[in-house]
Amino acid sequence: MRHHTWSRAAGVVAALIAGVLCIGCSADDPNVSLEIRIVQATPADHLTKMTMIVWGGQRTYYAHDEVLLTEEDVATATVVRQVNGAPAIKLFLNREGQEKLLHVTQNNVGSKLGIIIDERLQCVSQIDAPVELGIVMVTGHMLKHGAKRCCRALTRGTA
Repeated sequence: MRHHTWSRAAGVVAALIAGVLCIGCSADDPNVSLEIRIVQATPADHLTKMTMIVWGGQRTYYAHDEVLLTEEDVATATVVRQVNGAPAIKLFLNREGQEKLLHVTQNNVGSKLGIIIDERLQCVSQIDAPVELGIVMVTGHMLKHGAKRCCRALTRGTA
């Protein structure tokens, strides 16, 4: 199964893809919690087992305890539709979020990041390279309602 990627190139490539339909998100659920953590496919002591729903079934991952980013690190987020019709999330980080993500991705190339909404794993992205830009495209195996929910959580409290 192919995982989404968090990389500088992904944001650039996504911005160049023609025919992407943007779907706006609103911050209509102020009680949604967001955490971005390192996750892995193999169990280990002190990791939290989480199941993510994907096209055709589900995947199990194990989340590390340390919360790396929260909705406070995101300036805005937009749900977009890829050329193949699959939903994706375009993140615009604030300055602090950009610095945190750069640090996390520099030190964790090859690891996976999980976006956790209300204690449910919504999407997982492989770190392919340090992310220096404040724009990140999260693409891959996610359901439309999960992408919209991620977007709502990421944009809560922003104008």
